[in-house]
Amino acid sequence: HRDSNQKRQDLAIDVAEILGRLPVELRALAEWLKTHPREQAARALGISRWTLKQRVRRLRNFFREV
Repeated sequence: HRDSNQKRQDLAIDVAEILGRLPVELRALAEWLKTHPREQAARALGISRWTLKQRVRRLRNFFREV
């Protein structure tokens, strides 16, 4: 159980570090997606669904690369 908690803490630190390196528009999207469904993001962020899809793709790629 303790190992699980440590892994969770390590992951939270890693994610926070990655979020800090994201461009502003991707960081805003990532923060939004932490607590809201993707379907609401385009409207809330004032972007088109196409732009949302592009940003989600970029966000996923950014996390894969680090």
